[in-house]
Amino acid sequence: MRYLYIIYIASMMLFSSCDEGIGLIEATDQKVVVAGYLFSGQAIDSIRITKTISYSGEGNLEYIDGLNITINDGHQDVVLESIGEGYYRNLNYIVKPETVYSMKFDYDGKEISAQTYVQAPIDIHLSKETVALERIEFSGGFPGGGFPGGSQGEEVVDITWTNSNNDYYYVIVKNIEEDPDYVNDLFEQFANSDIRPDRFFRTEPDIMDFYSINSRRELQIFGTYEIIVYRLNAEYAALYETLGSSTLSIKEPPTNIKNGLGIFTGVTPHHLFLEVIEK
Repeated sequence: MRYLYIIYIASMMLFSSCDEGIGLIEATDQKVVVAGYLFSGQAIDSIRITKTISYSGEGNLEYIDGLNITINDGHQDVVLESIGEGYYRNLNYIVKPETVYSMKFDYDGKEISAQTYVQAPIDIHLSKETVALERIEFSGGFPGGGFPGGSQGEEVVDITWTNSNNDYYYVIVKNIEEDPDYVNDLFEQFANSDIRPDRFFRTEPDIMDFYSINSRRELQIFGTYEIIVYRLNAEYAALYETLGSSTLSIKEPPTNIKNGLGIFTGVTPHHLFLEVIEK
């Protein structure tokens, strides 16, 4: 329910037919599907339980509500609240880093269980915290038949960290201003049009130790940008790599759920901020 919507979609593509009718696995028996993510330093609000109805490409998911789900951190049991459409949460508990978490619940006479580890945060650096860009003003014409406003210099901001364990990371860059002030004022003319630049950019999960933000591509609005770098676990990496594999049998998708399918994993987010000001 947070920013890892793309990861949830990835797991559902592997383990179900989804709402779009994508069928990737041939099976006859129904399976419980877990899409569970524990975000370090945040409340538990990204656990979803569904049931596979068909893998033939014509079925979809059935939500499972009303389960008694507990998550244990080695010291206490945390009971989750069912809030509908298969989602479960506990907003009073904050996920701790460097902690092993176990999840379990009973369904159809079986105990469904899984375990994951929430990793520690790491040091992540921005090459600069402020970027100054010239405002591009639109005077009503397209000089020389090209894009209005002339050219703008390119600024690059590097995000770097150490990745000696070859972990997977995922980066989001988003402008968080309520009233966007566009660098190129032509975009003010197209406030409700698809021609507007996106305020939200995200990478594909990958093994990496840097990401470069390019002002032409991602910094088209003045103000504050929030940058979130997610550190992902090995169980997620196994799931994600399967999407691009042509050799792994799709009848045996990777999962760390005992007596079920899907994923229960820890995610460690790192929050940074970048200011874009007018030169």
